[in-house]
Amino acid sequence: MKRLLAFISFLLLVNALSLPAFQKKAEVARINDTPILADEFLYAFKKNRDPNISVTKDSLLAYLDRFINFKLKVLEARRQGTDTTMAFLQEYESYASQVSKPYLDNLNKEEALIREAYERSKTEVRASHILIRKPKNATPGDTLAAYQRIDSLRKLAESGMDFALLANKNSSDGSAQKGGDLGWFTAFSMIYPFETAAYTTQVGTISPVIKTQFGYHILKVTGQRPSRGKIRTSHIFISRAKHSDTEGKTLISQVYDSLRKGGSWNALCKAFSEDQRSKTKNGALPLAGLGQLPEEYLEHAFKVSTIGSYSPPAETPFGWHIIRLDGKQGIPELEEVKVEFGDRVKRSGRLQSGTEEVLRKLKNENSFKLYGNTLNTVIESLKEDKGSIDSLESLLAADLFEIGNKTVSVEDFVQYLKGKKSGTIKDYLGAYSQFEQEAVFAYEDSLALIKYPEYRLLLQEYEEGLLLFDIMEDKIWNKALEDSTGLEVWFDQQKSEYPAPERAITYVFSGRSNTGTKLLPAVEEILKNAQDLQNPDSLLKAALPSTDYSLLKIVKRTLTQEDLPIFTSGKLTENQPVLDKGKGQLYLIREVIPAGHYELNEIKGRVTADYQDYLDQEWIRSLRKQSKIKVYKKRVAALLPIG
Repeated sequence: MKRLLAFISFLLLVNALSLPAFQKKAEVARINDTPILADEFLYAFKKNRDPNISVTKDSLLAYLDRFINFKLKVLEARRQGTDTTMAFLQEYESYASQVSKPYLDNLNKEEALIREAYERSKTEVRASHILIRKPKNATPGDTLAAYQRIDSLRKLAESGMDFALLANKNSSDGSAQKGGDLGWFTAFSMIYPFETAAYTTQVGTISPVIKTQFGYHILKVTGQRPSRGKIRTSHIFISRAKHSDTEGKTLISQVYDSLRKGGSWNALCKAFSEDQRSKTKNGALPLAGLGQLPEEYLEHAFKVSTIGSYSPPAETPFGWHIIRLDGKQGIPELEEVKVEFGDRVKRSGRLQSGTEEVLRKLKNENSFKLYGNTLNTVIESLKEDKGSIDSLESLLAADLFEIGNKTVSVEDFVQYLKGKKSGTIKDYLGAYSQFEQEAVFAYEDSLALIKYPEYRLLLQEYEEGLLLFDIMEDKIWNKALEDSTGLEVWFDQQKSEYPAPERAITYVFSGRSNTGTKLLPAVEEILKNAQDLQNPDSLLKAALPSTDYSLLKIVKRTLTQEDLPIFTSGKLTENQPVLDKGKGQLYLIREVIPAGHYELNEIKGRVTADYQDYLDQEWIRSLRKQSKIKVYKKRVAALLPIG
């Protein structure tokens, strides 16, 4: 499932479509015999539109053109039977089973919950907790024992006993090693009952017992502060995993000194930072708030007060950082984040009503009718015959209850009882209640795709996304990777589109640590005096003690003049080692390649991506040529304005 979630860009629920009912079912386009309806088109459009760009007829038609391309591929996947394969059905069912049932959402609460979460987001809370888990198949006795234990711990904590010690000795949570400390958090960081307890318990006091799906908790609020908002930073990072404490502190101090003396942030970041993801972007990290970057990093980052300035060396459990402040974002107004908070409220499950409340609602909506006399006879018969189902033989055809247009008989209940393990049912009325609940929910499930448009569109979106992924993998991605001959032929035809500057096949030597960097002058001398530089790696392995050799990092790369600023343009000298002390790197050019065009092996990744785009475009042309496509432009225009 993870592969698909990374591929589909629109899997979050959105607000209900604000179209009149007749417009929702209006066709905006048709592919052969398959209509594209306004509701599904707008559902996709709203998720992918740029909110800063106004919506016009032309922009809607442009998006519809791309949406038709998407639909053509999905229809082709269906034609090939992809939606009937076992692998597809299993993955789809796995996702569908995780989507919350729409009838469990109490929409009347949504506005209040959004506002509550927004107000909570203005404050950050720090708390410690103790968790007592319940066994997976807990009996009433197990549940009572777990509750009594957490309640006794609460009383001990309230009497003044050290909470951290109680957590360390008793909590089933991983935070027990830290005395139950959970650090700072805010709205949506924790499950809803726990979050509510944290925000309604005064600092320094103990909460009442909290019940969650994990078990029973108590928490102690240890701090509250106004939310610091979000922050955009860049950093130069030295990893604790690669350096000793002394080496790490020395290296980060050297970089800091270079910055203070006017050194280029970008150059120093590229040369020294060991965060491989951010160094290619000059150390830039995404806009982040509480919980989105390590707390230790944020503590240092928020101390930098002026945009463009940077911190002194800052230590975290991961290593050492110099942190530059690039921007700050305070708490936005509610209207700016209302849609986002609405999505998060839904995904957090806090909209879901209690089971009994939902059951009553669905029974009322679907005209539930119970035949009480039949039920009483069934329960009494089971009790008298100690659960023998044979006692119900004469009642099997009798109606037990009605739900909507479905009638449920005693025989249906008997089949349900037969599916239970022998001897597990002690409370027959309770067993019936569970059976009734499952039947009511199953009936609502059967109506869900018609009754709840957003639910239907969400499942359709996932199904079509999965079909698209599978057919793209087969027709485009794998083909581009596996068809080496086709790739080479296409590249030869397009070679003029890949001009290359003068470049050099270069060995780059650097130190794996500060100690290794100090060896580079000696390495330079060895290379200068060598007669044969065909294999400098083997040369150094033979010339240096094994301990010194192990401190060096040697890579062979093809670099451009821009990558080799130490060399004067037009003077890339082969077999002449040059040490760049500022970067802590030694270069040895083995071969200079004149300006011209790249060879395929030099830029295969880029060419493969372009070849995939080419195959995709050709495939779309073919699908369009084979299909009869009709676009209803007036109906598209009638969708305006779109909020």
